[in-house]
Amino acid sequence: MKRSMFAVMLMLAVAVHPARAADPPVGTTTIFARVGAPGMPEGIAVRDGIVYVGTHVSIAGNQGGPASKIFTFDLATGAALGEITVQGQDLSVTHGILAMAFDAAGVLYVVDRNPGRIVRIDPASGAQTVYATIPNLPACRPVVGPQVDCSPTVLDSATFADYLAFDADGTAYVTDLEAATIFRVPPGGGPAQIWYQDAVFDGLFGLNGIAVDPSGTHLYFAMTGSQQPGSPAQGVIYTLPIVDSLAPADLRVFHTLLQPAAGADGIAFGASGKLYVALAGANQVAILNPDGSEAAIFPDPIANQLQEIPYDLPASIAFDGQGSILVTNQSFFAADSDHWAVFRAWVGDTALSLIEPVL
Repeated sequence: MKRSMFAVMLMLAVAVHPARAADPPVGTTTIFARVGAPGMPEGIAVRDGIVYVGTHVSIAGNQGGPASKIFTFDLATGAALGEITVQGQDLSVTHGILAMAFDAAGVLYVVDRNPGRIVRIDPASGAQTVYATIPNLPACRPVVGPQVDCSPTVLDSATFADYLAFDADGTAYVTDLEAATIFRVPPGGGPAQIWYQDAVFDGLFGLNGIAVDPSGTHLYFAMTGSQQPGSPAQGVIYTLPIVDSLAPADLRVFHTLLQPAAGADGIAFGASGKLYVALAGANQVAILNPDGSEAAIFPDPIANQLQEIPYDLPASIAFDGQGSILVTNQSFFAADSDHWAVFRAWVGDTALSLIEPVL
């Protein structure tokens, strides 16, 4: 009798609480949204159920083209909600926007390539102001003696402000892809100052994604394509402590991607402590364990080509809060408008609590 009653109770429990469907394999990818012209989606941020996606540029350039836009989408459905046109860009030269982040009040900060600056945007009204300016550093010339406010690079290049990350006190750290430099902007904005430079960051594609680690004490950042003898053309993830004064010995390698030209781009930490890295050159996403080892990499290159939209220079990463990451698909080299999209890829992780400072 007791056994039969137990069986009935068990059947009722199963009926009331059905088994949870198994999670999909890590890397299972669907199309979250398609992105319109001017395309080449790069930066991405999520807040209050809305996804913000900015447009960049292809390798061909866009001199004389339209201003960059920020498209907004419903996080739950992927439905398009609206768009914001960026004001004050120099449209006569190559232009585009890159990384973006929010402050505690929900104001959006966007890295603009030309002119080099951070633009402060009120998503509700669309009002825009310049929060910070990024200087154009000339290449250092040792033959003329010691120099300040120059870049430790072989070639002179235009400003290419790329990614930003806020620390807890509201200081913004900004990478420059072509100046081998990480800039620092004080809370409240203003001219960016040189924080750390190193010739090891010199390269055709240099410093890229940047993020504060789970402890809040270190910055992690991506070198897209190393030119060092020990890591030719490889992507490297470096780390530095968040302190005022740094020495070369403070620079540490967290992970070196074995595949040449993998092209480490945007990075983001998960609540698990894992680091997610968009591999623009390999058309993949790498997941790195807290100890720097590789946990996973996806998609398989052959399977990628069978997708409705393949990974085509994935650029930036954000989390949807439901176990998946959102990945912008830029198509920088091919400039294929059919590939301008945001993917949703299952990773079984959520975002590390992002720092949204009071500014």
